[in-house]
Amino acid sequence: MRGLIATGMVVLMLACASACIARTTEEYPVVTAAVRPEKATVGSRLEYIVTVGEGNVAGIEITPPETREFIPPPHDAAEEPSPAAGVLPLYIIHSAEKKKSGPGRGNSVSLVMSVAYYRTGRHPLPTVEVRGADGVAIGYRVPEVMIEASNPSGDLQEIEPPLDLGGNYYRLLIVVSIMGALAAAAYLVLRRYESRRENDTPVPYEIPAIDEFLARMQTLRARGLVEEGKREEYVVEASRFFRMFLSRLIGIDAMEMTGLELADSLERYLGQTVYSRLRGDLSRVTGLWDLAKFAEFAPSSAALGDNLELAMDLGRRIAREERSGRS
Repeated sequence: MRGLIATGMVVLMLACASACIARTTEEYPVVTAAVRPEKATVGSRLEYIVTVGEGNVAGIEITPPETREFIPPPHDAAEEPSPAAGVLPLYIIHSAEKKKSGPGRGNSVSLVMSVAYYRTGRHPLPTVEVRGADGVAIGYRVPEVMIEASNPSGDLQEIEPPLDLGGNYYRLLIVVSIMGALAAAAYLVLRRYESRRENDTPVPYEIPAIDEFLARMQTLRARGLVEEGKREEYVVEASRFFRMFLSRLIGIDAMEMTGLELADSLERYLGQTVYSRLRGDLSRVTGLWDLAKFAEFAPSSAALGDNLELAMDLGRRIAREERSGRS
């Protein structure tokens, strides 16, 4: 009887243990890992995916490797390592990204990494730490990858020649030259514009001395002083206008000169040859003005009219001779 009771208790305990193990297995998710491609050359990018699914993924923690670059220690400490062995890494993790398909049961969590291996041979992928909600680590089978040399035979590879920049170089020179010319032209235009702005005050037009003299003599004629016999007023005005004309034309102060001094100044300026052609008319014009200042001499209106015309003609001839002498 006691044997039967002991046997029943053992069976019951085994059944409970089996149920607990089955429940625990059902609660823990499945971890799978894969790499694409499984065979590659040195430096090629690989896609390494660790997926947690087929269970309750709530609270699952996936931690990528702490170091993105792994340099393995030498296998034999007595052996002298090559210089490249201490520098060339086994692999480099270029990126790592977590992806979730959705919360709750029946979903999955993945860690997608981009890895490149730089040593030939068969190598395991980096180990990713996976822990459940209770903090217990969950194991999985780590895949391996076969890395081959990119040029195992050591044959010379065909290298593309550098881009011929001859045409581009000359085009660049042309573009730079054109831009420089445009910049210089813009600078000159700006300077000219600023200079014109500084000198925007219009320069007054200066009436030539002969034109001013003739205009004044025309005004004197229009006043009718000759016809009215106002000889003194006419003589004073005509003499003043003629002396103002010579002062501007040859640069002398003719206002206070006598008739003789005026003739000497004109002869020195125009020269003896030119002055000899003007001496007679100059003497007649200024001589009448000098005599008219005396009361005993009373020139007629006709004489005053001829004097006015002769003075205007004499002014034209003097201006013409002065212009010829300058040219």
